[in-house]
Amino acid sequence: MKRKLLAVLYIGAALCGTASAQVKVLPIKGAGSAVPAKLFAESADRILPANVTYRAVGDELARRAFLENVPETPGEARPPHFIATESVLTGAEILAYNKNHAKQFGALIQVPVAGLAIALPFNKPGGALDLSVPQLCRLFSGKTEYWGDLDPDRSGVVRVIYRAEKSGTTELLTRFLSTACSSLDTAGSNLVGGSFKTTRDFASLFSALPTNFVAATSEQAQYDRVMATGGAIGYSGPDIAAPLSDPTRVAKVRGYSPDDASVRATLNSIAPPTGSAAERPENWVPAFSIPFVGYPIVGTTNLIFSQCHAELWEAMSLRVFLIPHYARRNDAAVTAHRFIPLPSAWGEAIRSRFAVAGVPTGLNNPSTCAGIGRP
Repeated sequence: MKRKLLAVLYIGAALCGTASAQVKVLPIKGAGSAVPAKLFAESADRILPANVTYRAVGDELARRAFLENVPETPGEARPPHFIATESVLTGAEILAYNKNHAKQFGALIQVPVAGLAIALPFNKPGGALDLSVPQLCRLFSGKTEYWGDLDPDRSGVVRVIYRAEKSGTTELLTRFLSTACSSLDTAGSNLVGGSFKTTRDFASLFSALPTNFVAATSEQAQYDRVMATGGAIGYSGPDIAAPLSDPTRVAKVRGYSPDDASVRATLNSIAPPTGSAAERPENWVPAFSIPFVGYPIVGTTNLIFSQCHAELWEAMSLRVFLIPHYARRNDAAVTAHRFIPLPSAWGEAIRSRFAVAGVPTGLNNPSTCAGIGRP
């Protein structure tokens, strides 16, 4: 289906009547978080078009590559055409892009691809594990050192495996903790200022890291470290080996597993931006309140790209993904990889504002992008 759509768009471009619209089927690439890598490109049911590659280099390298227009790693010939992350670009990052690149590359576009729950995989025999919010606060603040404080039927030191590098999953976890945890939960910890803050850098939360915390670099390495370390617990995206519904391997929170239907209800709780709010890129990534019931650590994995591209085929390759994806044609694959398809209202809002070329805010709109574009 994607190959047929790609062919149709290329033929349409060739019929536009200019010599510059010659058909070229060349690869484009994305880079970023490992969380959606299997869904994007590393599985038989990949949702990116055949000519689009994706490199899971991590959140920090990808953000730097996109915002500074440099290759994501040494040896790469060019910057990525788009990046993916579970975090939200900051106001300062958006301002820097607008100052340095907007006149040349067009507007910055930041949109969710799918919803997700942050899972809490663990490695400790003893049956199902169901944690309360105060228990999570004490665990990730370092106040809890022993499994007996989490479950009276377990004993021994609890090892918290955290991401050593900046990551979007850390941002989603700490956003939840910063909202959910009271001063009583964190009093006496080594947290800077005595409380959590939203950050991509887990270690920066502490004046001194608790002795039972262990660093791991990359999404897969963090999960592997949890599975290889007796008494360990960590946090990750949903596309992991352990079944999300198995509470002997992935913890419940408040009685709910991360694959519970309540996650979908949380995604439906926020409408896409409209009016003047829709003009701000930061408003296109929803920040969810903690639901009264249901699994509470919820976010999205997001796509970031420029509106204008110097090469027509680059924009068309992106559009081949965007149009069917936001028409919900990838929902089966999204669900198979344990993500949550976006609500229809979000899909239509993104498609009609960014994916089509016939609106001023659309990808490679011929008037808005005349004479400019990311090379």
